[in-house]
Amino acid sequence: MILGGRALDRAELEQKLRVLAQQEGASRQVVAAVGAPVTDPQALHLSYSLVCDMAELADLTQTDVILGIHADSRSMDAEQLVEEVRSFCYGTADAKDSHTIAAQLYWSVPYKEARDCLHHMVYAYLRVLTSEFPGAENLQEQLQERFTQRSWEVAGEEAVHLLAGALEWMKEDFEKRLDVLSPIVRLAIRYIHDSVRNGDGGSIKEFSSKSGVNPAYLGHLFKDETGNFFNSYLMQCRINRSVVLLKNPGCKIKDVASQVGFASTSYFVRCFRESKGVSPAKYRIGKEE
Repeated sequence: MILGGRALDRAELEQKLRVLAQQEGASRQVVAAVGAPVTDPQALHLSYSLVCDMAELADLTQTDVILGIHADSRSMDAEQLVEEVRSFCYGTADAKDSHTIAAQLYWSVPYKEARDCLHHMVYAYLRVLTSEFPGAENLQEQLQERFTQRSWEVAGEEAVHLLAGALEWMKEDFEKRLDVLSPIVRLAIRYIHDSVRNGDGGSIKEFSSKSGVNPAYLGHLFKDETGNFFNSYLMQCRINRSVVLLKNPGCKIKDVASQVGFASTSYFVRCFRESKGVSPAKYRIGKEE
């Protein structure tokens, strides 16, 4: 449902939905997720993405009619964690090891308890899975079943050890999902990640030429098995990589664009804004447009 109007108040809308559900005796039968208000129609997809995050990442056992999540899934720090988990799962050359990721997450200021860290880690892995395998089903239920059956009342190095173990399990799970894909598609995915990391640009034409496969056939097979178009996946990988590079304040926007394979800085800025809703410069300092 898309609502339009002046001065829409998200909190007021959520409360009216709660009251309506209670009046209809449906408080335990329905849930609702309310996205972010937008003023630009071209930013509607960002609000939709937020709602999808809520639906995919929320604790469905909660009693509130309005879905919520325990993590800011779209902040720069959250997206940085997503990309670190993605790199770890793919085993890229510059990926951090599980202990390093777990230690940084646990000892960072916002996270006080191991269970809170686990929430953020699971949300990050879900974001990875839903982007890499958009056709996968019951992801949240599978992860809840895996991680809610044990006690996380631990602290210090013991907590870091358990979080690192959770990451190792995620990598094994990810590799099993990759193994289902045909060899040529797995090779294409590796090619895309390598080309983005090296700033080589990359294209379906170049990969097809190197691998001796028909581009049209590869494009069809890639979409059929991954749920993503080759070029769309390549573009999103470039944007994902740029999120990591933008973390470095000494790296200029034009350098980030070049390092992820964009020949034009202006085109990179346009693609980044379409994906994230803000320019790379404003995203870097955490501001909204």
